[in-house]
Amino acid sequence: MKLFKQNNWIWGDISQVIHPYPNHAAAVQRTADLYWQDTLFSGWVPKLPK
Repeated sequence: MKLFKQNNWIWGDISQVIHPYPNHAAAVQRTADLYWQDTLFSGWVPKLPK
């Protein structure tokens, strides 16, 4: 709180911070993306229209 007052920051400023490390939700999202990428493009899904 003191840091915000000293620098005239508002609480919305902290939401603009880009963190160098992914958080848990980003890691889960990336894992899900990789799974669905494999499933949709090389799994059983491309064989359906044939």
